[in-house]
Amino acid sequence: MAHRTLRLSISPEDLPDVRRVIDFDGRATLADVHAQIAAAYGLDPKQLHAFFTSGRFWDKQSAYLDPRAEGRGTDKALLFRLNLAVGKSLAYLLDFTHEQHFLVTVVAITDVAQPL
Repeated sequence: MAHRTLRLSISPEDLPDVRRVIDFDGRATLADVHAQIAAAYGLDPKQLHAFFTSGRFWDKQSAYLDPRAEGRGTDKALLFRLNLAVGKSLAYLLDFTHEQHFLVTVVAITDVAQPL
């Protein structure tokens, strides 16, 4: 049985040339992506966060929110169920008060024999 792997490029919105590229298992959640972004950039993982699959910040229709907030939770959003495609960008927001903006772009989607 093949397992899906997604390679994501993550960069601060105002510094697009500063990027981290991280591979995720398709069964990972957006909460897992949040944790890896926080680790990669030395950010506080306890801050509230949100992802917007439309790529537009504060787009209510495409929002997945921190599990402590009201709405669709990032902890339930499995990557393989989000209809992501290569080239698709998501907006990632950390800290609802001071708003740190990041862009998450799907670089590759691969089927592998063993899950990550």
